[in-house]
Amino acid sequence: MRAVNGLALRLLGRDGDVDDVVQDSFAAAFGALDRLQDPQAFEAWICGILVRTVGKAIRRRRMLARLGLGRALLAIDLDALIAPSVPQDEALELRRLYALAERLPAALRIPLLLQRVEGLGLVEIAKLTGASLATVKRRITTAEVALRDSFLRGEGR
Repeated sequence: MRAVNGLALRLLGRDGDVDDVVQDSFAAAFGALDRLQDPQAFEAWICGILVRTVGKAIRRRRMLARLGLGRALLAIDLDALIAPSVPQDEALELRRLYALAERLPAALRIPLLLQRVEGLGLVEIAKLTGASLATVKRRITTAEVALRDSFLRGEGR
């Protein structure tokens, strides 16, 4: 499923881990297939599993970086995420967004990217992340404040 791979890449920011995360997501889905009540909802269901798996991968990366075992694991590959055909102003905004995203914890990063990059609404983000609507709103607001402050400081240029 190309959509799952693309979503994983946009949330992780590096293609080195995409295959592992997608494989882990499908393995988890296969193990829980009996809980899928509506086969028509398979794509949304697998994307929810993927989002939670990406969150675990980001938290694992951050922990390893704190232990000094791979600061490069946190780096986002902007060239893999931003196509050369993207207009310059949009590319700059995406660069700033991802520069901030690599510093955010998974709990803030994922909802922000789901809203800003994927264009999802709050209800959809809540379903994918398994968080309440109020929690998603709070996390996005916190991430947006950090993003605004980052822009004001001129970071991510």
